[in-house]
Amino acid sequence: MSNEQLTALLDLCRLDLQITWNDDDTNARILTYIKNGVRKIKDKTGVLDEDFNAGGKANDLFLAYVRRAMSGDTSTFEADYLSDIIALQTDYEVNEYADKEQL
Repeated sequence: MSNEQLTALLDLCRLDLQITWNDDDTNARILTYIKNGVRKIKDKTGVLDEDFNAGGKANDLFLAYVRRAMSGDTSTFEADYLSDIIALQTDYEVNEYADKEQL
């Protein structure tokens, strides 16, 4: 993921979390959560980097992960959002299959 994409995600998360102050420690902590969330969701679903900024299911799931991380509890994230993870996996598998069929 590029620095520009990370910066855009940081801005998105700060807006979602209603963080209006600018603090290097807070930004660093959020960036860590962003990187962890992106990795976890990509590994589970096959989402592309640009999908996290595009809105929709990937974006919603990503923001939910960051909110959980900010509250200090990601231990039940997968169980609590299993239906969303499966729906996102299915969407990407269907799209991938459709792309292959068009070749």
